[in-house]
Amino acid sequence: METKIITLKPPYQAKMVECMLQMYQRSMGDTASHEEWLRTSVPDFEKSMEKPGAVCIVQLNKGDGEIVGFAQGFKVPADQELGGFLGGYKMQSVIGDEYFFIERIAVHPDFQKCGTGEGLMARILGVQTCRQTLLWTKEDGYMFRLMEKSGGEIIWHTRRIGVVMRIPTKK
Repeated sequence: METKIITLKPPYQAKMVECMLQMYQRSMGDTASHEEWLRTSVPDFEKSMEKPGAVCIVQLNKGDGEIVGFAQGFKVPADQELGGFLGGYKMQSVIGDEYFFIERIAVHPDFQKCGTGEGLMARILGVQTCRQTLLWTKEDGYMFRLMEKSGGEIIWHTRRIGVVMRIPTKK
């Protein structure tokens, strides 16, 4: 199957953002009602995309235009709190520099374990400009195993199920 890659830019198509966030919700095993989840997730996504260095890479099926997967992240100064599930934890002591934070990455179940996630990671790592990249992921998930195999290392366990990993970059 052929796919195409786009870089999402404002104004965002609401349907596309909702579809991406629904895919992400499923990938994280979140069982909240989808409508309730979107009420907070869509504004969070839009706010994240306003941050410096924000980027969202989307992979679409060329045939029907459906979303195959996406990766989204932004640049964070080392002295800035990341907030959210990290509870205001500052990465300065660990990173010592600005870094790129991959906030969300998800692949449709029909396209998992065939290189789609790896390709999305390579693309988002290729466009970000920081020397360091961090990713939050579930410790028992496929992305964790992929990043560990690629040289990623756990730098912090979060309060939720998951870890923050430092991802090797070539900057």
